[in-house]
Amino acid sequence: MHEMFRFQEVDNPVLLGWGRFDLAFVVIYLLPLLIAGFGCVALSADHESRVLQIVLSQPVSARRLATLRVILRGSVLVLATLLGLASGLLLGQADLTASVDHLAWFIAIILFYSVFWGAVALWIISFGRSSETNALMMVIVWAVIVLIAPAINTFIAREISPMPSRLEYIVATREAENAANRGGRELLQNYLLDHPELEAARSDAVSPFIKTFFLVQREVERVIEPIVARFAAAENAQERTRQALRWVSPRDLASESLLWSTGNSVVRFADFERQARDLRADWLRAVESAVVAGRRLTADEFSQLPRPEFREVARAEFFQRHASSVFVLLLFSIIVSFDAFRRLKKFSPA
Repeated sequence: MHEMFRFQEVDNPVLLGWGRFDLAFVVIYLLPLLIAGFGCVALSADHESRVLQIVLSQPVSARRLATLRVILRGSVLVLATLLGLASGLLLGQADLTASVDHLAWFIAIILFYSVFWGAVALWIISFGRSSETNALMMVIVWAVIVLIAPAINTFIAREISPMPSRLEYIVATREAENAANRGGRELLQNYLLDHPELEAARSDAVSPFIKTFFLVQREVERVIEPIVARFAAAENAQERTRQALRWVSPRDLASESLLWSTGNSVVRFADFERQARDLRADWLRAVESAVVAGRRLTADEFSQLPRPEFREVARAEFFQRHASSVFVLLLFSIIVSFDAFRRLKKFSPA
């Protein structure tokens, strides 16, 4: 079990094929910076050039003018992002028939996250500052929401649910491997003593090295099983804490939903790792007696072995889990927009 993921880096195969470019990174980090950056100066430039006074002398309010300009500029950026997504899917010849719901969810998160940052741009405009001040406020707000708040959440999660020392895990694994390798022959003899029926059925179809190696790995897993279980429990506790803290971070809400829709979430990988380990354990139990007895599996026995088949999260559970994230993200947008509209109602170009 401990050997399964030691020398492999499990990653999205499409991401590995196309390089390190990740559209989710663009959506989470760069798109809000562009939306808020272009949107927060929607009125300030006209204000500084004295054009805004002339515009507002017409039957149009500052609130409506700012809202329309932010929507227009944000829509151009969102459309460019969606065109980039479509181009990547076409160039990658992706099969969308099996994941159209995840793609729709990915697009929905982009839209809701963009609406939130459009509301932030309106909120910055509502203070009526200069373009330079608005740009500085935008950078500060972006850094707090996208960088600082998630980092604080991660720090709190690690402090509340700390992980055991990985050095302890490595040392225990090495010691178990060394001890099992030194007593490999004894392990084989003891196993045959406990299962005398296998001694009578022994053959030379499997070499003694394979038998010893099989039992050595089995013994190592038995020794380190409590340590692995402690690590898994600590990871689950830390993930639960992080999930509880994400409700106060719009960036975490959008990031988790995007990663879920693309199949790159931490929870999904942990589920895959657990299913792979369970499958390996089932295989070991199925072939144990044949390997130790030195007998090759027959075609019928091999065909009856469990086949790898990743069990995805049910579609209803997926949407139930992330509908609340979208709702909270929309609630953040409404709160920020309400305060921005309240300020813009009193906005004066004088």
